[in-house]
Amino acid sequence: MNEIPHLEVNTKALRAALKYLKRFTNKTHTMNVYWGYDTEGLMLQMGSTQAHADAVGNWQGMARSSYNLALAVLEGLPDTATVNMYVENGKLHVGGVSSICMWDDRQGPLAHTPLAGDLESLLALRLHNSSEELERSGMTNLVIEAERKRNNMVTRAVTALRPLGITRGEILGLIEERLKRKYHA
Repeated sequence: MNEIPHLEVNTKALRAALKYLKRFTNKTHTMNVYWGYDTEGLMLQMGSTQAHADAVGNWQGMARSSYNLALAVLEGLPDTATVNMYVENGKLHVGGVSSICMWDDRQGPLAHTPLAGDLESLLALRLHNSSEELERSGMTNLVIEAERKRNNMVTRAVTALRPLGITRGEILGLIEERLKRKYHA
């Protein structure tokens, strides 16, 4: 990262964008928030949900933070017309709030991730997303954990169905076929 990524963001628009994202969370499952910049200004993404806020500056990449930072920013936004946002020394600073973040200066798409995070939708992520997209979106570990759970369930099913001659490959094939049909892969 050569130059410090920085934006001047419209406070009212940022507040509205963060409130919009907040509507799509629940107490048991929150995701990372991605802070990027596109033709519409500051782009916030959580799962497959995006929100925008007017902004100007230099932001060549993507910062990934916890959802808790987004909440803290929402609660701590000043009553000014604009707020400064920048990444420095591994921290995302928005107004007077900061937290560690992962900065990625590569440009490229994020995986379209489910907000629910249920087993089935996590397994389906591999159908439509490359490993790099999953990594950029911070979903790799969640997908690996979902695959581990699936494998444990398949092992139990194979044990129970062995007397009927059902194989591991048949069960995995059935799961994959169902995911492809449901998620249009």
